[in-house]
Amino acid sequence: MAHEFNDQLISFLPKMRVWALALTRNRAAADDLAQDVAAKVLIAQNCFIPGTNFSAWVHRIMINQFISNMRSKREFTDADTMPEVPVSASHEDRTALRELGWALERLPHDQREA
Repeated sequence: MAHEFNDQLISFLPKMRVWALALTRNRAAADDLAQDVAAKVLIAQNCFIPGTNFSAWVHRIMINQFISNMRSKREFTDADTMPEVPVSASHEDRTALRELGWALERLPHDQREA
């Protein structure tokens, strides 16, 4: 039985790679994803019920792995690598900045430099 499962997985690897490429849109990332999924499928082979849809089972494992990978990358995003998106200030913020500018203009010159 384990030998049949392994043969089925091996014959399914090209399809897994196509799915992974469609998800990641990057060959190296697709290869990594397909390898991770193959390892998870082998580990979970006892959970597979013979006679059920192998393709759907593997596809679900791949989707879950892809989502997990995306979430883990998102959690460790560095603030320096985030794109700068201009955000307009609210009315209260603009008013506070205007008042701050007026207050700074009223300060003596030596205090304004500090």
